[in-house]
Amino acid sequence: GELFDQRMNPYFERLSIYFENRDSWRIAAEEHRAVRDAIAARDPERAKTAMQHHLRQSQLRFSRNFDERAIAKEIAL
Repeated sequence: GELFDQRMNPYFERLSIYFENRDSWRIAAEEHRAVRDAIAARDPERAKTAMQHHLRQSQLRFSRNFDERAIAKEIAL
């Protein structure tokens, strides 16, 4: 909960308008379930792997969306 709360700040809220959508939340929720399931199964290695996967994928989604928006902005100029 604390990690989620830390990301809820004015800067992040503004970014989320541009980078988050129904599909990105669905995928993130699936990744979170994998982490939760590994923790519930008391499998720390699987939980670690699932969390690392989620963080990498989150970064890729953000970067990909950021790059697409930067390219679109450049084209519009």
